Amino acid sequence: MQNLVDRVFKNWKTTLIGVVIIAISVIALIFDQATLEQVSVFWAGGFSLFFLKDFDNDNAKNS
Repeated sequence: MQNLVDRVFKNWKTTLIGVVIIAISVIALIFDQATLEQVSVFWAGGFSLFFLKDFDNDNAKNS
């Protein structure tokens, strides 16, 4: 459990993007702008971002 908490704070950029995607999809569901089937795709994408590491742009700056 501690490993997951550390990962969330260490890779906060992708975690934040995942939370935003999930929140927007819930809002769309509440206002009947999306169906549960459509929202489930965004939930899967948002939760998968929780386990993705942040991208390192240091290599791009050096080249």
